[in-house]
This record gives sequence, C-alpha cells and structure tokens, in this order.
Amino acid sequence: MVLTGIFPPDLGGPATQLGYLIPDLMKMGFKVSVLTFGEKLPEDNYIFPVKKISKKISQPFRNIFYILTALKMARNFQIVYAWDLYTPGFSGFLIRRLFPGKKFIVRFAGDSAWEKARGEGKISENLTQFIEKQYGFSIELRKRLRKKIMTSADKVIAVSYFMEGIAEKIGVRKDRLKMIYNSVDFLFQKKAEESAGRLHPDFSDKNFNLITSSRLVPWKGQQLLIEIMPELMNKYQNINLWIAGDGPEEKNIKSQIANLKLSENVFLLGKLSHNELFRHLRKADIFILNTDYEGLSHQILEAIHLGVPVITTNVCSNSELIENEKSGFLVEYNNKEELKKAISCLIEKPEFKELFVKNAKNRLADFQWERLVEETATLLKSL
Repeated sequence: MVLTGIFPPDLGGPATQLGYLIPDLMKMGFKVSVLTFGEKLPEDNYIFPVKKISKKISQPFRNIFYILTALKMARNFQIVYAWDLYTPGFSGFLIRRLFPGKKFIVRFAGDSAWEKARGEGKISENLTQFIEKQYGFSIELRKRLRKKIMTSADKVIAVSYFMEGIAEKIGVRKDRLKMIYNSVDFLFQKKAEESAGRLHPDFSDKNFNLITSSRLVPWKGQQLLIEIMPELMNKYQNINLWIAGDGPEEKNIKSQIANLKLSENVFLLGKLSHNELFRHLRKADIFILNTDYEGLSHQILEAIHLGVPVITTNVCSNSELIENEKSGFLVEYNNKEELKKAISCLIEKPEFKELFVKNAKNRLADFQWERLVEETATLLKSL
C-alpha cells in the first residue's frame, strides 16, 4: 500500500514518479493500492486501486479520514510505503504500531519539520544546523514526531547520500537505511521533451536566456537572481531571466520585478507541465538553481538530460550531481559575486558549455530508471 499526499494527475516530482513506478512494480509481481488526497475525476483511468480523500473536506477532518482509511486498507497488505512525513507518514507509523506484522517503509526526500519552520519564517538555519539546534515547543514537537515516524520504519529509503546522512543524524539506525537515487529517465523514455508545449511569446533565440525552476519559497533564492539582473543587463545585451514555478513568495517576487523595472527582462512562467517546462528548458542557455536546500534535485537532472549547463549551489546533495568546474559550477548560496562570475564565464567562454554538458551526461549512469525500479523491488522482496 502506497501512502502519498499527491498522485497523478497532480503535478510534481513525487506524483509523476509514482505514476510510473507502480506499473513497473506490478510487472514484477507486486499488488499495489494507493491512498492519496484529491478529487475523483471522470478521466481517472488507473490500472490499480486508487483511493482519494477529498481536499474539499476541511482540515483536520480530511487528515482524520485519511488516517482511518489507511488503517482500514492496511489489513489487506503486507507492506506500507509512505512517500512523505506528513499525514501519510503518520498513518504508516500508526499502522506499524497497531499491526505489528506489517512492514513499514518511509521515503525520505526532505525534512518536513525544517521545511515548515523555514517556510513560516520561524528559523533561518540550514538543514544541518536545524538538526543540531534546539528550538521552542512547537518546532521540537514536530521534530520529535518526524523522528518517531522514521525510527519506527523497517526501512528508510533516502534519495541521496546527503539525505541518508541526515536520516542517520535524526536517529535512524544505519542498518535500516537504504539509499536509492531518484531518476527522471521515465520522463525522457516517453520523449516528453519533444511534445508540443508552447514557448512564452517573449522567449527568443536572439536573447541569452537564463532559467530557474522550483517552488517560490525563501530558500530557493529566486530574489537574489532578480537582484543581480540589472548588473548583468548593463554588461550583456538581450539577457533575460525566466522563473518557472509557483509558491508563497510569488507576490514578493512580482513586487521586486516591478520595483526594479525589470518586467521586460524577468518573466514568471508560473507552474508548468513537464512538457511546457522541457520546451523552455531545452531552449535556455543556462539553468540556475540558487538553493539552500535540496534532497535530490529533479530540476538539475532534467537540465542535464536536456543538455543545458548548470549553475547551482554547493549545498546538500548538489555535489552528488555536479562536479565544480567539470560538469557545472557550484557556488555559495546567495553569493552575488560568485553567481555573476559563473554566468559571465558561460556567456564569454562558450567552450565551457560543451565541456559541462558532456561531463554531466556521463554522470547520469547512476540515475537510471531501471536501477531505481530494481533496487526498490529488491528491497520490498527482502522485507
């Protein structure tokens, strides 16, 4: 039984990946059902049972319905696989306690306790500092609950070596940890990059196009990219910045663009489908991810697949994907001078683009879809 908060047709990496993973596991003999949040749609055409708890139900009642439904469904399954640590993870934790014979797996792609506290502006520390520091009652309660869920699991699947290390610091025993890299190969096997997504009317090959794609949240650093644009525009003609994604910082970002009078050079694309994102991404000159936190970045992997040189930060798992000055540039988070220097280098020395793209694609061998499916199946069978 897969417990998740989002599932196709919802957008987002976890939802899309699950949509491909489950059919592949079924081909290997697994019986799978899914519990998620969402509305039943006429176009739903799943080849396995999918139970949805309506988002129209007010909180906390929809969370209670989710938990009760999970407990009821769990009787028919040997393994419970939670794909995040909010309601799905807590449901799995309760199942593990109430049905000792069931096996419980948690996928650890991000620290929900840190994300919530940082998103609410209650902390400024990075993830590693957050693990070690003590906070007030509400934050520590969430940290303890997250630890309880993870340490009760029979296995914790970390999506990178960095996240594996974080799980160990949280308290998960090393013998219960398994690192399985994320993959985006499934998107490219269907040739999604060749589909008929539309380009923004102002996206032109005549311009030098920088693009970033992520949730609009404080730690993704879009505002600093906007801040350095006037200097880049003074130095280079026809340079544009494209920001794909949505989130709570959208209003602040729009105000910043207006205040700096950058509406003709900085564009918000909003939340795009994969087809639309790929159409813009493969036409871009540089992909930039000025982030303070990544479990394992699907966006970086997608840029590598599409042959776009990458500038990102030397934080978390990014160094597992990019080797500085060999397959991309790794810079300090929110460091204006390092970002401007990296951008200028790729503009003025195009030979670096060819080098970075070639070396980065060689790194993709560890992120193959077949490998993810096989390692997941092997783990499930071992329980």
